[in-house]
Amino acid sequence: MLVYICIDHLRRIINGYFFCEREQRMKIKILVQKLDEFKKLDLLKEIIIKELTPYDVKKQWVSDYIPYGNNNGIYFYTKMDEEILYIGKGEYTSKHGLSYRVCSHLGSVNRDSDEMFKYHQWADDETISTSIKQSLKNGDFLVWTLPVEPDYLTSLVEVYLQSFYRHINNCLPPLNKRIG
Repeated sequence: MLVYICIDHLRRIINGYFFCEREQRMKIKILVQKLDEFKKLDLLKEIIIKELTPYDVKKQWVSDYIPYGNNNGIYFYTKMDEEILYIGKGEYTSKHGLSYRVCSHLGSVNRDSDEMFKYHQWADDETISTSIKQSLKNGDFLVWTLPVEPDYLTSLVEVYLQSFYRHINNCLPPLNKRIG
């Protein structure tokens, strides 16, 4: 018996993630509410997670300014309706923090064009929907930052949020390729 597997599906399996076929994905507020339960674990009693701050890229973009940009923490890209597209972390070093990580995915910015981020990291990724790639290219998305202290727990929070998203949606956010 022959089994045919779509090349695109096989590529997703090899890359360690599964594309989500659901029409409606998780909104950011649901994911952040799960942090309250997560913080009740003994290991995490000392964790400080400040206020989640949205940033409208098209209206507010200043290349070196992202809310809490010099902090350790978690950042999200969402559609304008707050549907999660990406969950990542930024860890502060002498030069970098959340700002650096948020900006590193977007490439150079062109404020004088409708295509602010024409060369974002996912522009040529065939596994990402055209509508998501176009939203990123046009700057039609939100960036959310969530500072986390102490810094050594940042990776743990990122993995928890990605894992919870994966558990509920049976896939990762569309722009994430793996957990962690």
